[in-house]
Amino acid sequence: MSSLLAALTASLLTDGAALRRLTGEVRSAFDKPSDITFTSVSKLPYLDACVKESLRLHPPTPGALPRAVPESGAVIAGRWVPGGTRVYVTILASTQFSANFHQPDLFCPERWLEGSGAEFSKDNRAAYQPFWFGQRNCIGLEMAQLVSRLIICKLLYNFDVEAVSDLEQWRANARVYTVRDYAPMLVRLIPVNSMVVK
Repeated sequence: MSSLLAALTASLLTDGAALRRLTGEVRSAFDKPSDITFTSVSKLPYLDACVKESLRLHPPTPGALPRAVPESGAVIAGRWVPGGTRVYVTILASTQFSANFHQPDLFCPERWLEGSGAEFSKDNRAAYQPFWFGQRNCIGLEMAQLVSRLIICKLLYNFDVEAVSDLEQWRANARVYTVRDYAPMLVRLIPVNSMVVK
């Protein structure tokens, strides 16, 4: 969950238009902080699009996870693979492959919105599996996304956010083991009432 929040924050701070749009959606959806609940944050389409796009670009487990071919064997990518063979597909490769996503290296939350138009109509959304899929899918998937949505909404409802860290250097310093490991990211939080928090 921390890697999702860090990657989403960095993506929003890099894309001012997306940050303004999401901040506007959040602030117009709620009258007071207590209105921000698990149920209410699930109804924000642009927030959902931003979370999905951040997970597409920065999956928490970007590496290869093994699968075993069924005992009967299978045809994979047009080739016969015998049963019992271990196969690997990296999540990062599938989500940033140009055959799967138009402009795969860009943060484009609009690709996930209904009626996003022709630009993203050929995106292969089935390739979006940031927490893997099937029986070995992450059991914490829904909870991590829900809590992340709640945190982002509370943050953007109460504060304007500015980058202090050099975000390109921050991304370059990220390490991947089994999961992503980001260095701390410094941001400035400015309360909506314009008083700077120190």
